[in-house]
Amino acid sequence: MSPLGISLLLFVAFALFTALSARKLAIVAALQPEVRWDRPWARLRTVLANGLLQQRMIRREWKPGVMHTVIFLGFVSLLVRKVQLIVISDRLVGPRMATTAGARPPAVMPGPPA
Repeated sequence: MSPLGISLLLFVAFALFTALSARKLAIVAALQPEVRWDRPWARLRTVLANGLLQQRMIRREWKPGVMHTVIFLGFVSLLVRKVQLIVISDRLVGPRMATTAGARPPAVMPGPPA
């Protein structure tokens, strides 16, 4: 496809995205304000129950809910491990010298043999 065709396709995609976003944001703007800091402990409990433990998913349909929860918890475990590796890397190398591959930065590596 030519650059003109790609540019036209990109323009149409952005125009449709803008139109759909404006429609959805108009609905949000028409809503009445709601106090969201009135019951912090109840809201925290709801976040933990439905957000982390996925109770609403399990309550609706049992088998797909359990499957969804297991997949979700698998991603959570990957996130926890990633954070753990970042913390370990910061301790070993230092927060400004950490590399994504976990290798030593070039300033610390020994030079070529003499």
